[in-house]
Amino acid sequence: HPKLWFLLVYALQRFTHVIFGMQVMHLCIASLTVFVFSYFSPFNFLKNILFCFGYFFAYEYSIISRNYGIEMLFLFLITGLFLRYKEKHLLVISVLFFLMLQTNVYGVIVGIVFYCYVILSLYEDKSLKTGSAILSAIIFLSALVITVISMIPPPDSGVVLGWNTTFNSHHLYETLSTITRSYYPVPLFMHESWNSNYLDYFWHREEMKTLGSIITIIVVVLLFYNKRKIFILFIIGTGGLLLFFYTKNLGYMRHHGHLYMLFVVCCWLFYSKDNIKAEGNIKGKMFNRIQIWINKYFLNIILIIQLFGAIVSIVKDIKYPFSNAVAVSNYLKSESLDTMKLIGDGYPQATSVAGLLNTEMYCPRSCKTEKFILWDNSRNGTTQEELLAEVSNFSHQIHRKVILVLTFPINKKPENWTFLKSFERALIYDENYFVYSIDTISICNPIDSLAK
Repeated sequence: HPKLWFLLVYALQRFTHVIFGMQVMHLCIASLTVFVFSYFSPFNFLKNILFCFGYFFAYEYSIISRNYGIEMLFLFLITGLFLRYKEKHLLVISVLFFLMLQTNVYGVIVGIVFYCYVILSLYEDKSLKTGSAILSAIIFLSALVITVISMIPPPDSGVVLGWNTTFNSHHLYETLSTITRSYYPVPLFMHESWNSNYLDYFWHREEMKTLGSIITIIVVVLLFYNKRKIFILFIIGTGGLLLFFYTKNLGYMRHHGHLYMLFVVCCWLFYSKDNIKAEGNIKGKMFNRIQIWINKYFLNIILIIQLFGAIVSIVKDIKYPFSNAVAVSNYLKSESLDTMKLIGDGYPQATSVAGLLNTEMYCPRSCKTEKFILWDNSRNGTTQEELLAEVSNFSHQIHRKVILVLTFPINKKPENWTFLKSFERALIYDENYFVYSIDTISICNPIDSLAK
């Protein structure tokens, strides 16, 4: 990721370390996004409501504090200002593109294609002034250079390494199925369901999910067929995202949602009065009927499914904890265990507890004491026995009682380990916690204990 979101959080933590501060900031971003969309969009009141209460608007990019919400705000600001003011605010739009490119790699992919659309539209309208065009290009290209430099991983990076350039039918099916996941996001009706989709279980065969994606793309293509620039924007943007999913990182729902966000922007452009006036209505009875059907049924079906997905997610978010990290940190404080030395299993979920307690935690997978995970190549996968051995060795070295926070239960714990409490039923399967205390006075080899 580029640095914009991190800079915002860094600026905020100069005033407070309380997580609530970040939640308030993200709520302001989400609320402003809804206002911008409702103010500028060409849709009627009901469609605006359905869009804004859809899964990605109302949950994934608003309730969860991450860099995708601010990207969505810039994307909608650009769309609204461009359609309403055209070349009058080209430099402002260029600055917004600059900021959008500093959010995440998916914003970069969509941003490049959308910027080309804006420039091409102004050029065809003969409203693109040379001076403004040159300055706009300088702003955009500088943003692109800064973004690429900031996204280059360091030499010791240990996450999402390499590129997939070989053909694999299973991986291709999984990549194409991201379209159905993003357009029809209905999570499972159970806890531990974040990033799940009911269609993955309803359509067991990969070919069925792929077929659903292909049918969806065909319908959307038929909608934009006679709108040349929008058609190209949608095809290249969707193709660029799918190519990244296939070659670099398949990702999760928050990543796949950019396919839907691109669709929303293309619909915004398609239904805008300016676009209808410039390019005319769809020609021919067949395309006219297709447009009417898509407008009346297909788009509404997608919006209703998005609304349903948001309702299910929010209800479950109220019923179950998204993560149990807060509950664990509160428990350690209430039992006066927060001043003791902490050991985690080396995953970022465990270090969330350290961050909430504003202390450091020893991570046996990297053999480091840290407050947050640094995704370098020192982190390694270890078996449960190896993990127990490293925890035991570290506990013996400091020779005092320690608290161990794991994201999985120990089947056969060593004799000097005492199980304290479990925190389960989180929406994320690896945000469940199991807390142990280790008495180093009677320390023994955990491998020997397991053998017994």
